[in-house]
Amino acid sequence: KTQLSIDFLKDLNSSFIIEYTATPRPESNILIEVHSSELKEEEMVKLPLVLESHTQWQSAILQGVLRREELEKIAKKDKIRPIALLQAESDRADKDCITVEKIKEFLIKERKISEEEIAIKTSKSNELEGVDLFAKGCKIRYIITVNALAEGWDCSFAYVLISVANIGSKIAVEQIIGRIMRMPF
Repeated sequence: KTQLSIDFLKDLNSSFIIEYTATPRPESNILIEVHSSELKEEEMVKLPLVLESHTQWQSAILQGVLRREELEKIAKKDKIRPIALLQAESDRADKDCITVEKIKEFLIKERKISEEEIAIKTSKSNELEGVDLFAKGCKIRYIITVNALAEGWDCSFAYVLISVANIGSKIAVEQIIGRIMRMPF
């Protein structure tokens, strides 16, 4: 929605432009709207959503880990391996910043989670390259990221989203939550 992209689209001189989005802007000319209840009836999305807020990042991660473990016990019969997506803050000089490395260290040291169950997907490191998350033998249970969730990447085996990042806009929150809503298969 930058001025450059708007000018580019105008220069194409197209008859019309169709945008598929779950987060339309107020100026959008909405032609078709599909409600989440309809998607749930078609078994396309995971609903209901359970949202929790924590004042300490460690508590948020702990509760998310426990929820993921609980879901895995329930999902064994359906052969679903729930994944937890963890959104870290961007690296800054601030020592209080909750980085990818801090989260990974917390998972390994405090929760005794095996390193082979953790993958990092950031602009600097993509440990998911060539990994089939749908493979029966895939061991990954936790994916730590920074911006991949906001950039259109999603994971249908993700059932838990844990964010320690300060998310500023309503659309950003909707897009991040949307990344975990798609049902596997």
